Amino acid sequence: MGAIAEPGGLVSASALLDLTGQRLDEVDPRWVDRLLREHPRDGFGRR
Repeated sequence: MGAIAEPGGLVSASALLDLTGQRLDEVDPRWVDRLLREHPRDGFGRR
């Protein structure tokens, strides 16, 4: 999953989670942090 910095990276990341059935809290937190750093989401935050 090294391509999350590309324009379609967020879409690819979301599709991967949908296909594997993983929940966001089950994914490596470093990967999620990188995804949010490269593709910030307005109003999204960690609990």
